[in-house]
Amino acid sequence: MPSLRTHCILHFTLTVILLLSINIPEAISTENAEPGYNERCSENRLCPYYLNCTFVDSTVGAKCLCPHPDHQEYDAEVKNCRSLLDSPCNLNDNNGCPPLAECVKKGEKFPPTCQCQNGTESAADGTCQISYGVSCSKYEPGPHENSEPSDSCDKEDGFVCKIDSEGKFRCSCKNNIDIFEPRSKRCTRPVGVRCTKTDDCGKYTECRMLPGKPWGTCQCKPNYGLWKGRCDN
Repeated sequence: MPSLRTHCILHFTLTVILLLSINIPEAISTENAEPGYNERCSENRLCPYYLNCTFVDSTVGAKCLCPHPDHQEYDAEVKNCRSLLDSPCNLNDNNGCPPLAECVKKGEKFPPTCQCQNGTESAADGTCQISYGVSCSKYEPGPHENSEPSDSCDKEDGFVCKIDSEGKFRCSCKNNIDIFEPRSKRCTRPVGVRCTKTDDCGKYTECRMLPGKPWGTCQCKPNYGLWKGRCDN
């Protein structure tokens, strides 16, 4: 009759075999799984179709990277390499350009490139921002259909997304009293209103500092007069 020690050895051996039978396939499965962006790759472990297996250095080896690293950035949300503005793109790739941009072919001699959609403008950070007066709502379908404001208005020009007099979310001036100037495409403060720098004021105006105060008011520049609330000559 087997001793207690023999029973323990058999039990331990069966447990080890059971654990190995569970973990080995899992390890093999992980090793053979398709690598993602910035993960190591090889001839036996190929990258997804939208990434290239590119050698990095002798320590790291090769990794899955965007095919045009000087013209693309990886977007983890859509799991795709998005081309930068004015960079080559694929006309058949709906997620190949930055948000609010589209792939456009301007002529037969030039490759298609990412351009901001109508109603948006390119910002200094390389994104497309919604212009003044354009809808900035995000439509959310469902049992209680609703439109939520977005964060895509052109902040460089001082626009914010807020409900206008028609009850719609549109890119508007930050302050209701501000004036939108079509030529400069930015919001400025009217004459007589507080300012801290001349850029706050409109055309032909300047921020004239008040004595002993760190602010001033927008005033017409010399040789310009006030006409219909604006400075003109």
